[in-house]
Amino acid sequence: MLTPLRAIAEATIDIGTQIQRRSDEVDSLGTLGTQGDYTRFKQVVQLVAEDMSRYSIVLEKQLPSFSESRDNAFEALSRGIALGRESSSNDSEGVLEDQIRDLEEGISNVKGEIAAFRGILAALPKIDSRFNKSRRNVIASLDSVIREFDATLDMARNILNAFHTTR
Repeated sequence: MLTPLRAIAEATIDIGTQIQRRSDEVDSLGTLGTQGDYTRFKQVVQLVAEDMSRYSIVLEKQLPSFSESRDNAFEALSRGIALGRESSSNDSEGVLEDQIRDLEEGISNVKGEIAAFRGILAALPKIDSRFNKSRRNVIASLDSVIREFDATLDMARNILNAFHTTR
């Protein structure tokens, strides 16, 4: 579950850095008073569109792996809890519960950052068809990531609730 999550995090950091660099480049153009400035602006917009397209591809590639590994991990965890209840001490349950709470907190924080990034992208102005299409694709990919995080949070909460209902 961590490998696809790391890939998503790294790609998100990379796209944020790229967008900031491209934004700085557009800012350095100042007002678009010459044809050369406008041409460079269009080139930067195309680079941003390409960056967003690559980011969307990374997200879509990692989501199935994240989903599958999450499902497998939580299924194994649920079986382990059920089997371990008979022979396990409350101390090991407490440690496991703390780890699941840490996972829940971490996913919640990352989900908030992804949602904020999605909001920033959604607020970008429409520029040209390629840019707009790339932006829509990234937003759709981020929506998928958020849904996967919600599913992870639901599973974590279900397991935490199971701890409390069987005590």
